[in-house]
Amino acid sequence: MIIGTKLSFWFFTRMMWHHSKVLASEASIRSNRRRTQNETFPHVGCAEMLRDREPPHPKLVGPSYAANNSESLGSYSNETALGETGARCANGRAGGYPCKNVDLLSILDLSELNSALNEVSSEANDVWGWTHSKSGREFAIIGLEHGTAFVEITNPTRPIYLGALRTRGNGSSSGRLWRDIKTYDRYAYIVSEIEGHGIQIFNMGRLLTASPNTRFREAGHFSGFGRAHNLFINEDTGYAYGVGTDKCSGGLYFMNLKNNPTDPSSNGCYSADGYTHDVECVVYNGPTLVYVGKEICFASNQNSVTIIDVSNKRNPILIKRFTYAHSYTHQGWLTDDHKYFIFDDELDEVRKSWNTRTYVMDVRNLRSPSMMSFYSGRTRAIDHNQYIRGNIIYQANYRAGLQVLRINNMRSSDFEEIAFFDVYPSNNGSGFNGAWSNYPFFPSGIVVVSGIEQGLFVLKVGGILPEPSVSPTTSLPTISPVTSPPTLPPTTSSPTLTASPTAKCNLPFELSTSVSSTSASTNGNGIMFDIRVKNNVSGGIVVDGFSIEIGKTGITQVSIYTKKHNHVGYEQKPSFWTFLGTYNIIGKGKGNPTTVYLNQKLHITSEFKQAFYIAQLDSNDILYSVANAVKIGHRIAENEQIYVMVGTALKGTCCDAFGQLTIPKSIFIGTVKYTVCRHINQSPIIPPSLSPSLSHKPSTNKPSSSPTTSQVPSVSPTLSLSSNCEDSKVQEFIFPWNTLNCKKLFISTNAQQKKNRCSFRDKKGLLVRKYCPQTCGVCCEDTRQEFLFFWSSIPSNCKKLFASTSAKQKFNRCKKVDTNGLLVRKYCPETCGLCKTCEDSSIDMLFPWSKKPSNCIKLFKTANTAKKYKNRCNLVDMSGVKVKNRCRLTCNSCN
Repeated sequence: MIIGTKLSFWFFTRMMWHHSKVLASEASIRSNRRRTQNETFPHVGCAEMLRDREPPHPKLVGPSYAANNSESLGSYSNETALGETGARCANGRAGGYPCKNVDLLSILDLSELNSALNEVSSEANDVWGWTHSKSGREFAIIGLEHGTAFVEITNPTRPIYLGALRTRGNGSSSGRLWRDIKTYDRYAYIVSEIEGHGIQIFNMGRLLTASPNTRFREAGHFSGFGRAHNLFINEDTGYAYGVGTDKCSGGLYFMNLKNNPTDPSSNGCYSADGYTHDVECVVYNGPTLVYVGKEICFASNQNSVTIIDVSNKRNPILIKRFTYAHSYTHQGWLTDDHKYFIFDDELDEVRKSWNTRTYVMDVRNLRSPSMMSFYSGRTRAIDHNQYIRGNIIYQANYRAGLQVLRINNMRSSDFEEIAFFDVYPSNNGSGFNGAWSNYPFFPSGIVVVSGIEQGLFVLKVGGILPEPSVSPTTSLPTISPVTSPPTLPPTTSSPTLTASPTAKCNLPFELSTSVSSTSASTNGNGIMFDIRVKNNVSGGIVVDGFSIEIGKTGITQVSIYTKKHNHVGYEQKPSFWTFLGTYNIIGKGKGNPTTVYLNQKLHITSEFKQAFYIAQLDSNDILYSVANAVKIGHRIAENEQIYVMVGTALKGTCCDAFGQLTIPKSIFIGTVKYTVCRHINQSPIIPPSLSPSLSHKPSTNKPSSSPTTSQVPSVSPTLSLSSNCEDSKVQEFIFPWNTLNCKKLFISTNAQQKKNRCSFRDKKGLLVRKYCPQTCGVCCEDTRQEFLFFWSSIPSNCKKLFASTSAKQKFNRCKKVDTNGLLVRKYCPETCGLCKTCEDSSIDMLFPWSKKPSNCIKLFKTANTAKKYKNRCNLVDMSGVKVKNRCRLTCNSCN
């Protein structure tokens, strides 16, 4: 009995002790929240950084370093370096920095970065970048204790320190250690943990003519809040989001930049989930269709990833608050397809003593996200800031420096460390020193890294295919012409992905290659080939896509690359190729081609050949044919506009797109789909179809060289939807009875004769309707593009997708976006009512039952069922005209 009493008393006291600990923990949390609102450092993670402060580190490169460390440096010497402070990565080191597949192009230390401020600063913090869209000049922006420095890196081996902007507020407070920078249009926006700092707004255009070592002034200031831990800008919507501010419980603070970038206006906030440490907001284009086109934020909120619909700034809506066994949810980034959120926990390496852990969160269903898995890194360094560009993750992991991961398999978190650059060589432990952040979104492929004690590193990562310039706030890349490309070793060659607003590229063609005289087809990982535009095509062509044959059946992925001039000699040199995208397609077996349309249309002229590479990395199923009797460069197919040349196949099991066995004298089996341009303005600008806004980027915490994007994604084949739909005035058809152009061919013809003549082919095989689209009413036809949706493994084309649909269903389906980011209405323009040749009449109609006239809009306003829709189309008004003949677009009676 005594023993039982003692045990009961022991359990009671143990329970009370545990309860007191819980209460103390909750009180500590409340205290921390109060401290967050009243002190300068925002949270436990950042506060722990104060214990690891160190004096500035010297450069581990350059003449002085080489002279003092000649015995231990091996192959490095300043004479063979890339520049005064550059070093190639050789034998695992670039100067004194451990590395793998990353060259150091240059470095500026803290004394150099602070020289315009006349301050002694021992630490740097955030880094961002900006590209001038017209000239292609590139600039790095790095945060310091007493301000923000600006460096031109257009020539990355010879950076130019242009100067700095002094901070606002008390520069001696502990809040000076935190600064964050983002860009929008031509402005940089800077926040800090300093009390009363607000947002400093700087005109980046000043850098274009600035002299070195200038002390700059603000272009504007926002004082709606004082301090802030971070800032995100969604360039698609023109909204900025302050987080960790002294307002709104530290939650999302909305600001409108688009109306006046130098004078932002407050537009509400979201405080329901308390303090937000970091956030990414996108115009959503993922699998949860109900949210497609809405602005969705993914907030890292210390102990959760919180997903919020902020489309209505006055009424933000919580979609889901996702928690896990956390230490401190710090920062993350969405994949380009908006299916996965990859994030880091800043304190798990400290508190749980495990290696750097990168978490993968499945957000394909925004209302029910789940933790898929995690990737365990090579070191125990703390992960801090990471960004994603294509299938590459760029991480700034404090003492381990820049770590570059390639995503091989998302479901299993199969990431591969393909490169690293260690800015803190002494150790890779879990301390708050070394790399603070990185910026990987420059069009040149240059990556800049901010070292807390080291300064600004300008790096070139090898083994990664260059992609089109992306803006981090847009899901699909925005291609920016670079008129003055940076000098890089080696020199790369990229195509000019441009078109002119005055070009009329609306004459559709295709050219199939012939294999009748070659050996039987075989299969491999990919095929390279060249296209040459004939001299008589003065305006050039726009390549829309390709039909290819896949040996197996079912869903597979192909990646497409391109480069100027021919491919010979560059089969295994990825740095010379530009990535045009990865596409999910349906393989149909030999003899059954599958069409893939490019997300980024490519304009090419007769000036140069253009090389293409279609690669399939997951298997060896792209069909090609070997022609030993011909030479490389031999023309295997041609028509009046283009040639297609003999190419090179690649075959093997290696996962590297350019690392396989090459098989010369191989022939591309398929079709080139393109449109012919009548004329082109030589001023390179980006056509609207290259500036999609719905995410799939890149892309706020992404660069801001081209912030202006539309609200509708443009990933479609070239469709002649409006003024570009014109009959050719120069094309002539040779018939047995005469030679005629479009105008003469259709003089004095009735409807039936017109229909017949549109189907004629002349002696050259030219189809009349392709050259006379306006007369023949084919300006805007539904394509045969197949769509893949996450709810079905069976592809649907326009016909299948809209079979037996009501008007409301049709309207909704036209807005859908498939797993490849294809917007249905772009590929089914006729069904979705985008055809200029098929419009509702604005003429009023009178009916016996009403004294008031009705037009098409009024008549179908309440037709909310298929039966009502059909009945109203069959009505006849009092003048004897059928409704479906007046409301042709609504009633789908275009033909």
